[in-house]
Amino acid sequence: MEYSALLFGKNESIDLFLEDKDCLQIVQCLNADEMKDLKPEKKVMFVRMSDKLYVALLMGLKAVSQENVLVIKEKMEVTLLQKIKKELSEYPAIYYNENIQAFDTRLVMFCLQVAIESNFAIDSYSKAVEILGSTPLKKI
Repeated sequence: MEYSALLFGKNESIDLFLEDKDCLQIVQCLNADEMKDLKPEKKVMFVRMSDKLYVALLMGLKAVSQENVLVIKEKMEVTLLQKIKKELSEYPAIYYNENIQAFDTRLVMFCLQVAIESNFAIDSYSKAVEILGSTPLKKI
């Protein structure tokens, strides 16, 4: 299953995704200070995070090019990555914890767009899917 990895902040797991042949794109959302002195790497795109939460959520997701996206805010081990990829190949909304989630990109983009248009107070992709999607999160 091919996917994009959406990483928030400097993330120690980036090498895991660089080595994974199924990960076709890595989008790393960073603040201005974190972006200093970074050089582009193969399949890595840097996106500057906004101070406004909605904008930060939307900008990161808009950069994703694959049908599936893993959203990562903490270090991840290869065994967990394999489990999440398997689950995501069978179900479109996976929740491990608040820092590790995976989605069908179209589903989460639709839910986030509805949240923005409806002025819902959404602070995460999982909350947008949980409240506005017709697909409940599968917790693993």
